[in-house]
Amino acid sequence: MRTTYAAAALLSLSILWGCTTTESQEKADLIILQMNDVYEIAPLEGGKVGGLARVATLKQQLESEAPVITILSGDFLSPSLTGTLEYEGKKIAGRQMVESLNALGLDYVTFGNHEFDLKEPDLLARIDESDFTWISTNTFHVTHGDTLPFTQKGAPLPRSVVHSIPLGEDTLRLAFIGICLPFTLKPFVYYNTEYRQVVSQELAKLNDQPHIPLAITHLNIADDERFAQNNPEFPLIMGGHDHDSMRVAVNDSYIIKADANAKSVAVHRLWYQEDGTVEIKTDIIPITNQLAEEPEVLAVINKWQGIADAAMLKMGYNPTEVLIHTDSVLDGRESIIRNEPSYLGTLTCDAMLYADTSFTDLAVFNSGSIRLDDQIEGTVTMYDVLRTYPYGGPIKRTTMTGADLQIVLNNGRANKGSGGYLQTTQVQYTGSTYLIRGDTLEPDKEYSLFVTDYMSGGKESNLEILKDFTYQYDTATVFRNATKNDLRDVVASYMKYLESEK
Repeated sequence: MRTTYAAAALLSLSILWGCTTTESQEKADLIILQMNDVYEIAPLEGGKVGGLARVATLKQQLESEAPVITILSGDFLSPSLTGTLEYEGKKIAGRQMVESLNALGLDYVTFGNHEFDLKEPDLLARIDESDFTWISTNTFHVTHGDTLPFTQKGAPLPRSVVHSIPLGEDTLRLAFIGICLPFTLKPFVYYNTEYRQVVSQELAKLNDQPHIPLAITHLNIADDERFAQNNPEFPLIMGGHDHDSMRVAVNDSYIIKADANAKSVAVHRLWYQEDGTVEIKTDIIPITNQLAEEPEVLAVINKWQGIADAAMLKMGYNPTEVLIHTDSVLDGRESIIRNEPSYLGTLTCDAMLYADTSFTDLAVFNSGSIRLDDQIEGTVTMYDVLRTYPYGGPIKRTTMTGADLQIVLNNGRANKGSGGYLQTTQVQYTGSTYLIRGDTLEPDKEYSLFVTDYMSGGKESNLEILKDFTYQYDTATVFRNATKNDLRDVVASYMKYLESEK
């Protein structure tokens, strides 16, 4: 007699963390290979970690054991340096990611907040170019006055997908849903943040098919924990947005995240038990140069790397040039740089002061100009600088009274959580006032400072006051060491100086 797997309410789950399958362990009935927050198709850190061609090799190895479903928990079309470059007369805007993931054999994705960095036509084009399925339970397209599902090749994106795996006379049914946090607000996107409501509606449609519900989410860990608390029927939540691998238990549910940029992946093995329950075991697998690169995916990556390298060389940059070796982590994650002072922010501001041979009191920098949303450590190349500040632009110098400077600094602090949060150097906040180079800010004193070109135009939220000042320096300016006035050149020059001083 034909039997089916237990419904969600009857599911039991055992997740084992960070260990490998013993040789005596029976081969899994199904494997889910999970990635999240992948912005780079090629290896990073001098080729030591990451790379989608290596993930493809691991996928092939796993396929020799059991059927494999490959998922990506959002954030892959942006940000990346390659995406900002032009090819065939248009911004690449994630084309390299879609083509690489198609070659890898990705099955399912959900939206991440960075997908909405793209212009609406570019995003719609990338969805249509995808051979994998986009699952969108709570994220919708606002178009022509209506709120509708986004479409893929003419069909509405599914709010849930049931993936069936035949196992002899049995059938394992997995019901996937996809949830994205309302981080990037655009006129063409609507987020339903009543997660319990939208999820319950989807699962209710599946009641006639016993299934195991699994969540693909792009939420911060606090929201994932709330999701698990409010939706206990999900034994496994495969999350994104956070960039470090983690396992968090919430009652009988587990939230699993891998490291960003495929520095690691999560491998979930599923076994069907005779009593109708399912056991799940999770391993976090580092993706390193110990894994070979799968040739077909590598060919796609090499194609796009060649396109990007040619574009960078045309701009006057050698992407492989080594600038500095550092033991300090350059943390460009939005969760850090948009909320607190960081070493990368201070280094950027220090580079602005170093560029000019004349004395300047301080430098401030809008954290939104850093588009890395990742961490860099070890060997730092020109490519790393370019992907950190993909838009570049000149830096500018001005003077203002301490009273005006206090307004700028206060508003920069008030911008916490957004791109207008200011990174600084030679500034210390005491809780009631500021110290500039160790001395209390004086309202009537004149101070000199560097800002970005974007800031000087008053384009940053709550910092419109900056458009009212007169600025020195433009794109024709040449700084110390014959450095071009572009933020990327300024930072690269400073890094080379720091390396030479070791």
